[in-house]
Amino acid sequence: KKFTTDTIEIVIFADVNSADAAQNLLFTGVQETVDGENEEEKRLHPPIDITIYGVDTTNEFSVEESIKTLLLKDRESLPEIVVCLNEMDTIAAYQTVVDYNEVGLVNILGYYDSEVILNGIDRNVIYATISTDTEQMGRYSVNALDEYFQYGYTSQYLSTDISVITKENVAQFMEGDKDEN
Repeated sequence: KKFTTDTIEIVIFADVNSADAAQNLLFTGVQETVDGENEEEKRLHPPIDITIYGVDTTNEFSVEESIKTLLLKDRESLPEIVVCLNEMDTIAAYQTVVDYNEVGLVNILGYYDSEVILNGIDRNVIYATISTDTEQMGRYSVNALDEYFQYGYTSQYLSTDISVITKENVAQFMEGDKDEN
């Protein structure tokens, strides 16, 4: 999408019920990346304004209502990009823009690779999603547990592979879903 506004508004959905430091680390990382752009990169786009929007994750209905409240305020205040940190937020944002005819007005960057999310990418409603290698994550977890039993400690951080799924590669992930069913 070509940005035509004076500022690119990015909203990161965050769980208001969570004291999870990972959300803050992610926000800080995104902000530092934007702030760290060199002058040449900054000339490629308008200034970027990032805000966190609290989403009530008490239940699925409250997630949908929180996201609807932001996305349906009015078309003039819609952010250009919303960043979802979990599957529920991604699906709720997707459903909201479809149900209220906001497709094309906001870019959704999601998390997870469920069938609904992959369909959203295929239909050009969700711009992209991040998918973690859950099989690898499980394997690493079992290995870490084994290491803990053997040595009494383990690494506090285990990095797993991720994939960015976009319109260009969604078909191969959709095929993978069909093979697993």
